[in-house]
Amino acid sequence: MDCSNQLKLFCSSFTCILIITRGCCPASIESLSRLHRNTRALDDLLDDREPSTVRKAWRELRDNVEREAEARTAFANTLKQDVLPPLYALRETQERTQKRIKEDLKESTLAHQEYLENVLPRLKRNYLKKCQDVDVSASSCHHIL
Repeated sequence: MDCSNQLKLFCSSFTCILIITRGCCPASIESLSRLHRNTRALDDLLDDREPSTVRKAWRELRDNVEREAEARTAFANTLKQDVLPPLYALRETQERTQKRIKEDLKESTLAHQEYLENVLPRLKRNYLKKCQDVDVSASSCHHIL
């Protein structure tokens, strides 16, 4: 597998992973948010006295779930706005560039073949004819002298 195919495979695989990750994020965010809401509602019903150290630790854990949901929301938005569009643009640019290079190679190969088959033999004939003309004129000059 050549380098361009490896790069193309890597880019498409990486892009697919990011797309799948972005697709899973809303469900994960919703689950975390629902867990936080339900836990907070239950805690609000049960918290009628001064919280103990264990209760404070539990609140911190519960709030961490909310922060995790916010972090995943920010990650999903970053993927959607700042990561995937440039990757798509890069992939499209790379594909256009590769296509243009292939077309240029094909055109230059055809031009070289044309030159080899048509122009070069004509130039060779002209050169040989000029050489013969020079030889004829040189021999004519020797006869005259």
